[in-house]
Amino acid sequence: MGTVRERAGEVGVGGWWDRLFAGALEQALGNERLRRRWAPRSRRRKLVMAEAAATVATLAVFGAVTPSSRPWGLLLALGVLTVLTCYLASQVNIATRLITEIGTRALDERQLAWHTRARTVSHGVTRVSLLVLWVAACAAWGGEIDVPARVLIPLIGLATFLHVGFPAAYLAWTLPDEPVDDEE
Repeated sequence: MGTVRERAGEVGVGGWWDRLFAGALEQALGNERLRRRWAPRSRRRKLVMAEAAATVATLAVFGAVTPSSRPWGLLLALGVLTVLTCYLASQVNIATRLITEIGTRALDERQLAWHTRARTVSHGVTRVSLLVLWVAACAAWGGEIDVPARVLIPLIGLATFLHVGFPAAYLAWTLPDEPVDDEE
């Protein structure tokens, strides 16, 4: 299989960005404590729910911030929630052993089946959410309803985060408990 750095280089994953973080990801994947933490499915499910809640909270605060008012408390909350959401998303990816982030040539057959299933389900969820957004936009346009940017931008953000984060969240939710050695 090789290291994360070798797999990122060999399959051309994300270019310089992924190679920059490949060492940190490699270290996190090799961390036995993290592996034990996310081995049980119940813990991974709690992690996915926390990530979803943080994402929705981030988008809600983003929708409350207006360029003209600049409420510093909301901007601080937005920054903290954004960092929390990124941290939780990285933990979800680590919990799923980066199966959705690494190119398919670097995966074994079992991982490839999981990767394909996660991408297929995610594509369907994203397609439905975009269709709902499109129908809502058409209804608003046809009824000449003005949709403020503070509503529209978070909805587009939600669709984007759903598209990007759902495959790993789906895997974290559905993968069976990972066996852990009891050598302590």
